[in-house]
Amino acid sequence: DRRQRQMCIRDSYYKDVVPGPPKGFVMHTQLTLYVGDLINQSVYSTCSFELRGVGASEQRAYINALSTLNARNREFAQFVESAKDKIVSYYDKNYPAILAKADRAASMRNYEEALMYATSVPECSKGFGDAVEKTLTIYQMYIDYEGQMLLTAAQGAWAADPDRKGAVAAYGYLRQIDPAASCFGEAQKLMNDCLLYTSDAADDRISVD
Repeated sequence: DRRQRQMCIRDSYYKDVVPGPPKGFVMHTQLTLYVGDLINQSVYSTCSFELRGVGASEQRAYINALSTLNARNREFAQFVESAKDKIVSYYDKNYPAILAKADRAASMRNYEEALMYATSVPECSKGFGDAVEKTLTIYQMYIDYEGQMLLTAAQGAWAADPDRKGAVAAYGYLRQIDPAASCFGEAQKLMNDCLLYTSDAADDRISVD
């Protein structure tokens, strides 16, 4: 998942002081970069760089040392490409297991967790198409479930108090239901009943065949 893949930095450094005037600083640092997956505890690529920078202060010398590492650095570019290749290879091999985790989470109605797994497969993986289909399926399950819970709450509020007070309470639930939810048609009918009692929401009345 793009939220799970991280580039981590570890560095160690020492400095030399150049006598003045003006006094200057030379910063020597070993910067180690890692690209990995926090959840799976996998390291895809790692590389260390010896950097040197000069400045009028320790901070400026350190910044100048880091500025020598950029996309034009051949070793850095190779590090990034290696990480990308290993990430793609990982998801090409493991996407069926990842989508199976999504199915298990969805079966327990842990829809947010299921969507996290389903959306973790990157576009560059051969499993991306399957992951998109899985995401859409789980999302529909999610809005259907949430919609039904809201509809049930609205029906309960209306049944308990079938007047203006109950209508306002029910309407508050009904207006949260996603139009793509399978229960939306039923929710519309109840909403129209409620709107007869809620003049402040009368402009929202929906025509139902």
